[in-house]
Amino acid sequence: YTATWCGPCGQYGGPAFDATLAQEGSLMTAMKVYSTSSNPGMGHPFYSTLTSAFGVTGIPDFWVNNTSVNTNSSSVISSATSIQNDTAKLIAGVALNKQVQGDSLVIATKTKFFKSQTAGNDYYLAVYVVEDNVIGGQLVGSTQNANYDHRNVLRASPNSTYYGATLNNAQAITQDQVFDKTYKVYLNPAWNKSKLKAMAVIWKSGTNPYKVINSNVAK
Repeated sequence: YTATWCGPCGQYGGPAFDATLAQEGSLMTAMKVYSTSSNPGMGHPFYSTLTSAFGVTGIPDFWVNNTSVNTNSSSVISSATSIQNDTAKLIAGVALNKQVQGDSLVIATKTKFFKSQTAGNDYYLAVYVVEDNVIGGQLVGSTQNANYDHRNVLRASPNSTYYGATLNNAQAITQDQVFDKTYKVYLNPAWNKSKLKAMAVIWKSGTNPYKVINSNVAK
């Protein structure tokens, strides 16, 4: 979580986030959510709902799944590695691909559950579109940088809520059951199509905030 008016965000939050991106796809899915009071076009409405749900009180702030971590790349990578290595908790995974069709980005997803789940557990799938290498203003410490390289900026989502749309409507899920969903996002002409990524996150309800189960990215 970050903002263009936040000096520490530009000074050490941004570089720490950038350093994690070498692990994107193989270890983690990484997204920057900007405050709605940031430069025009940078902020996203999910900033308010996410920071409220997760109890974020100051930025820059890094979260890996549902855990707040120190604002440095080694802490983020260590936390993500620990989660990935705990295969006993691996419930489901999601695959996705993206295609530009006219003025829209079409994102096809396939969510597979590796273990059966009893009825009453409601799982959701959220899709996000991020743009990498957005050049724009950012306060770095006390200095304004007009050509800051903003990485993986949340641009859009077909979902009305940060946790997306339900997969199973609280019904029981069998082992190896697959859920196919396709989403469409309008492409703002100002976005660089070659720098867009599609991200998907599986969420589980029953807690506030909802629990992250797994995620993936299509570059």
